Amino acid sequence: MEYLMLVRVDPQGESDEPADGSVTPIEEWVEEGDRRGIRIVGERLRPPQDAQLVKRRGGETLVTDGPFTETREWIAGFDLLRGDRDEVVEYVSRHPMATGGRIELRELWPFEDGPAAGEVVGLAVRDRGPFTFVQLVCDTADAEPWDARADEEFSAWFAEQERDRYVATGARLRPIGEATLIRRRGGKLLVTDGPYAETREFVSGFDLLSCESMQQAVVYATHHPMSRIGAIELRPVWPFEE
Repeated sequence: MEYLMLVRVDPQGESDEPADGSVTPIEEWVEEGDRRGIRIVGERLRPPQDAQLVKRRGGETLVTDGPFTETREWIAGFDLLRGDRDEVVEYVSRHPMATGGRIELRELWPFEDGPAAGEVVGLAVRDRGPFTFVQLVCDTADAEPWDARADEEFSAWFAEQERDRYVATGARLRPIGEATLIRRRGGKLLVTDGPYAETREFVSGFDLLSCESMQQAVVYATHHPMSRIGAIELRPVWPFEE
């Protein structure tokens, strides 16, 4: 199975940094995942103030600069992982931010029909140079149902990204009710299955983009049906210079 691992940070929330410095250093965690073939790729993301949120409402495109006032916690990084669930959970539980923040684990969900049928990360990360943005496809509190118009928009968006080759890889995620939250608190491993009571907005898919600028990424995001139905959050990877 393949998973998207989201590293979440709550600046005002609970954390548990042990005084003895026993947390696994991130360099060792990454090296182990690469060596064992569990980790496919991953990046740290620039902070929320460098993000942009893209929505289409009432025929208008709304682009909001981060940080977003309704979002208390934020995503600081991600990794794409491969393995059986127990193996992946055990590996994720030793990430430094399982102690200093919290880790959300989401299984990838291949499409069964349409232009992206069978699409999942696998080994199909395109070699088009380093990706520069993560496009988080979000269900929001005011999200509309997926409709026939969305099918048409998705087909057009898929054809565009196949032509321009700006998407390195991407996938739909299984529903938030099947997510797993992983934390270490007081020396204990806490593994909680979703949904989480406080979740009003959540990530339902992602794409890794190779774009020349945030402006170009925003234009592509407006063509995705979820910019009309929900929202698209664009996050530059770190470092990023424009």
